[in-house]
Amino acid sequence: MIKLFATCIMSGTTFSPRATETLIGIPLKEKVEPGGFSARGRFRDTPAPDGSAELRPDCPGEDYSSLERLVDLVGEKKAALYASGVDDFKLYVAISYCQQCNLEFSSRLLSKIAQLDIPLLISAYESEDKIG
Repeated sequence: MIKLFATCIMSGTTFSPRATETLIGIPLKEKVEPGGFSARGRFRDTPAPDGSAELRPDCPGEDYSSLERLVDLVGEKKAALYASGVDDFKLYVAISYCQQCNLEFSSRLLSKIAQLDIPLLISAYESEDKIG
């Protein structure tokens, strides 16, 4: 049994998460304005050279459907995000599993991810709790 968390990590030297939220009409998470401070990450407690934020699916879940919703959302908003200063995208998937981790992605979903032309990062962590 697995649980899946998907997010799109974005950054750019001229990227302002606050202004971008207004432009795209979707709230962003983990926002850091250029020159702002973050409580975590490589620029923790120092001024960040880039703006950064995360885009998450509108209805986060713990299954493959949340990843597909995120992929669709990124595809829909990618041009506007580039226009707002995002120059680095990463699609990040964290998997929590119990005993064994088997992943299966449909060819349709893989095709959608490939069309985004952005890196896909996957991390898997064994859960300390029994899942399911």
